[in-house]
Amino acid sequence: MTTVDCSGIDLGSNEDDMRVWTADVSWVIDDDQLVDAEDLAAHVAAIGQMMLGVPVEQLAERIAAQLANQSVFRSVTVTVHMHWKAPLRTFEQLSATVTANRQSSANPSAAAANTGGEESASTHDGALPVDPSYRDAVISLHSAALNAEQLFREVIVTLDSMPGNQVDGISPLYFVGSLNGTDGHAAVIKLSTAMGVRQLNQVLDALHTTHEGAVQLSVVATGKVGDESLHAPKGAADHHLGAAVLEPWAAMDPNASYNGDPLAYLLAMAPDSAQVGVESERWVMGGGR
Repeated sequence: MTTVDCSGIDLGSNEDDMRVWTADVSWVIDDDQLVDAEDLAAHVAAIGQMMLGVPVEQLAERIAAQLANQSVFRSVTVTVHMHWKAPLRTFEQLSATVTANRQSSANPSAAAANTGGEESASTHDGALPVDPSYRDAVISLHSAALNAEQLFREVIVTLDSMPGNQVDGISPLYFVGSLNGTDGHAAVIKLSTAMGVRQLNQVLDALHTTHEGAVQLSVVATGKVGDESLHAPKGAADHHLGAAVLEPWAAMDPNASYNGDPLAYLLAMAPDSAQVGVESERWVMGGGR
C-alpha cells in the first residue's frame, strides 16, 4: 500500500469577511493504483467552493465522503483549515479532520482544533444518527455531450452540497453506444436525501436546464436508508430499466434489487446490454481506467 499526502489545497475565501479555507488530503491506495494529484485537488477545490462558509467539520466530512466513494482509495483523511486573514480573533486557525474508509461513509470523529487559540472544539465519535425522514434515491445521469464527465461531476457536487443531501455512492463511468450514432456516457449515484421525490425531481429539472439540456437526470429508484431493495418512485409509470442504468447501478451496488428483482437478473435480461461498457472507474478524479 502507498500513502500520498496533498496539502494546501485552496478552497477560496469570502470577499465580505476575513476568512480563507484550505484543505489537506491524505490517501492510501494499493501499490498498483495511481491518482492524479492535480485532478484530485481540483475536485476537492470544487466541492469546497460550492460549500464555502459552512462549518469546517461539515466541509471535511463532505469532502471525505465524496472521495471515499471512489474504489481506488483504501482510506482518505481530509483536514479543512479556516484561517483568519488578519489577527482579529482570539485564535488564528480552526481545523477539522475526518477519515473515511473504502465502502464506508465519512467518520465524523472529526478532530477539530484551534491553532494558537484559547479553546478547542470537542471530538465526536461514532456514526451520525439516521433521520427517519431521509431516504435513499438512485439517480441516473446520461449525456451525449463531449464533456459529459465534467457535467456529471458538476451535478454531483451540486447535489451533494445541498442541505439534507449526501452522495453515498458513485458508479463507474460507462460508454453507451447507439444504433443511430448518438453515442453517450452514463453513470448513477446513490443519494441520501431529506427531499421528497417531487422536490428532488424539481431540482434535477433545474440542473437539466442549467446545463442547457446537455445532461439527462432521473430518479430511477428510492428506498429506506441503507436498504438494498429499492423500488420505482411512487406514482412513476412501471417501466423496465435499460442497461445504461442497470450496468452502472450494479457496479456501484452489486447486491441491490429493483422492484423485487436482483439487478444481476434484470441486467441479464436487458436487450441492450451489448451497447454499454465500462469506460473508467476513476472518472470522478479525472483518472483513466
